[in-house]
Amino acid sequence: MRLIIQLLIILLLSTVTLALSKDVYTQFKKFREISNIENKVQKSAEENKELEEKLEESKSEFSLEKEARSKLGYQKRGEVLYVVDLGGADKETTKKKENWQKWLDLFLH
Repeated sequence: MRLIIQLLIILLLSTVTLALSKDVYTQFKKFREISNIENKVQKSAEENKELEEKLEESKSEFSLEKEARSKLGYQKRGEVLYVVDLGGADKETTKKKENWQKWLDLFLH
């Protein structure tokens, strides 16, 4: 009789231990997931801050003028716009090459 009671107590304690360990493990997984999500939120907040700074910089008068000059070729009144073609010398050397030399350059470079 005493042996049966001891076995029942051991069975009850092992069942409770297994149930608690399962709960502790799931809680640990949830804490790890929360930590990962908090890290992602922090990275996203930093990226958002950087993007907002870039947006503010791009709204400035200097930035708009720089983009208009470099990409659109705009100029102020009284200024003269000079365009220098740096690829002209390279075009002359490719015209002098034979067709097979161009293919060879294409595959080897």
